[in-house]
Amino acid sequence: QLGASRLLRSRVIAQPALVDSTIAALVAAEPPLPRTNLKDQVPCVATEVGGSRIVVCSTGVDLEVVAFAGDAAARHGADGVIIAAPARDVLDIQQRLASLLVVPTRFAAVASANSSS
Repeated sequence: QLGASRLLRSRVIAQPALVDSTIAALVAAEPPLPRTNLKDQVPCVATEVGGSRIVVCSTGVDLEVVAFAGDAAARHGADGVIIAAPARDVLDIQQRLASLLVVPTRFAAVASANSSS
């Protein structure tokens, strides 16, 4: 459970089309702030190769993921953000908050690895 966001990021890096069909390749990137410990779940970041978008990967209901995404966009100079998360973990309030960020930000629901869809 501690590495769920990183597992999601590894899936998205291997298959960028899971979040956007126009992204050819992604690589792991630094978070906006260093992790304070290894036991707490924290979103993680991937950047588009040859582009200026980032993908923030998060699992579980995280009410701070939009703020994290905004900080990550600022750190990496992104002109677009996709927050990848399992559909069950995306709340309407998160989507409304994402629409308020200066950098265009949207959620992409990613099916679980063991899902048949």
